[in-house]
Amino acid sequence: MASCLRRADEIYVITITSGLSGSYNAAQQAATTYLQDHPDVKIHVFDSRSAGPQERLLAMKLADYLNAGKSFEEVVPLMEQAIQATDLFFVLADLTNLANNGRINPAIAKVATLMNFRLYGTADDQGKLQKLGQVRGGKKMYTKLVDALIEQGYRGGKMLIDHADGLVAAKKYKRELLSRFPDAEITINECGALCSYYAEAGGVMFGFEK
Repeated sequence: MASCLRRADEIYVITITSGLSGSYNAAQQAATTYLQDHPDVKIHVFDSRSAGPQERLLAMKLADYLNAGKSFEEVVPLMEQAIQATDLFFVLADLTNLANNGRINPAIAKVATLMNFRLYGTADDQGKLQKLGQVRGGKKMYTKLVDALIEQGYRGGKMLIDHADGLVAAKKYKRELLSRFPDAEITINECGALCSYYAEAGGVMFGFEK
C-alpha cells in the first residue's frame, strides 16, 4: 500500500471499517512506513467505521472540502465530523455468506431464509454489523423498511443506494423515499465486489446523511 502514497504533499485514506477488515491497520502501517522516508508529507487515515455507500459518501465529502480549498488541518476534523453525521443501513435477503464467515448466527440465517425474512441493520459506533430487526417480504415490506431507515436518522439528505443484483428493489426503495422526501438527492449504484459478497443477491445498502 505504501506504493500508492507517492508524489503527494497531502494524503487522505478512507478505509472500510476496522470492525470487519484489517484494511485500516494496514493503511496505518503503510502511512507510518512512508512517513519515515517522507517526513514532510501530511497523511491521515480515516476509519470509516462503515462500508460501501457510506464510505463513498465520505469520499465525496472529502472532495468537496478539498475543492473548497480547506487545509489539511481543517479537513481532518471536518471528516471526523462527517463520519458521525453519516450512516449506513442495509437490507439483506440472503445471509449465507455472513453466517459462513461468523458474522451472524447460522441458525438466524436459516430461519430468515425459511420464513422469507429481510434482515435489516446498520454499523454500530465501532463499525461492526448490528442487526436492528427483520420484516417478512410482501407488499408492505418497502414501507416498513423505509420507516426503519427514518428511525435510524434519515431526514432527506444526500443518499447513495447500492444493490447486489437488486435493482428492482433499489428503485422501489428510492420511490418510497422520494414520496416522503421529494427533494432528496438519491443515487443508485451496484455494490462493489466485497460488499456484493456479503450483501449477496437481493441485498441493498444505503449510505446517507443524517
